[in-house]
Amino acid sequence: MPTWIVTHSEFLCNFLLPLLADFSPAQVRHALNFIEALLVCSAKHKTLAALTRLLRLNHADQFALADFFRVSPWSGEEVRFKVTLFILKVVAEIQAKTGWRLLFLSLDDSLGRKDIATHKLQAVSLHFDHVQQRRQKGQYTNGSKHIALHLQLGPVQFLLRWRPYYKRTQ
Repeated sequence: MPTWIVTHSEFLCNFLLPLLADFSPAQVRHALNFIEALLVCSAKHKTLAALTRLLRLNHADQFALADFFRVSPWSGEEVRFKVTLFILKVVAEIQAKTGWRLLFLSLDDSLGRKDIATHKLQAVSLHFDHVQQRRQKGQYTNGSKHIALHLQLGPVQFLLRWRPYYKRTQ
């Protein structure tokens, strides 16, 4: 199988490289490869195995990619803070170019439906589903619920925060 030569987009590198300042060159390569694969992957399930198969690189290994996420040098809160700052800078640039001034913040909860047999994941359980109209099964859907905070400027919308909802366990 021929090896693909992956050229990362300039916009993606400009966004990610400041966030990856503390990474080694191998970690930066893993991060860029993973995000590029995630953006272009058309598979229904974007698993680490599917993404590494898409990369077709000799050094691409799903276990190395899993280790990259499990043993990572970054703090999640620090990355979220830097991404939020980046988004706010982009919003300010859009406002300067377009003259749009009206900003909206929206908080939304969503339910991602899962197969009824899925039950070993912490975020998956039965949740009340006000959208689904059922007479015999009740209005509960097996799925994972998440809460998202969006910032909207004109027709442009940005996801600021995303958090899974976990039911309290006894």
